[in-house]
Order: sequence, then C-alpha cells, then structure tokens
Amino acid sequence: PFWAAITAGFIRNKGFNVRILDANAENIDTLETAEKIKQENPKLVCIVVYGQHPSASTQLMYNGPVFLKAYAL
Repeated sequence: PFWAAITAGFIRNKGFNVRILDANAENIDTLETAEKIKQENPKLVCIVVYGQHPSASTQLMYNGPVFLKAYAL
C-alpha cells in the first residue's frame, strides 16, 4: 500500500507510532477492519482507498461510510 506507507512515514517523522492495517492483504471485510482498529484505540485513523486502476477507488469507496458507522459504534 504505497500511499499508506507515504502517509505513515510522514506521521512517524512527526514523532508518532504508526501501524498499517492492510485489509486486502489480511483478507478481512470492512466490519472486521473496524473492529481491529477499535481494539487498538488509536488517536488518529487514516483510511486510504485505492486500487490498481484509478477507477477501482470509486468502486471501493462505498465501504467508507460502512466503516465509519461500524467504527463509531
């Protein structure tokens, strides 16, 4: 996850600890992703949505609101 790594590097340079959770690589769905992140109790969550082709991001974006609702519970 190139953009996640770039963002993580920037945040690390500001003195914060960073963990990247790659839901695709771990083969977990949106609700499982939200639950794993809740267990970490982070101060900041950054969601990077992208695919191999520029149009893939649009197809994946519907999970954004699903994640936010699950995470807020």
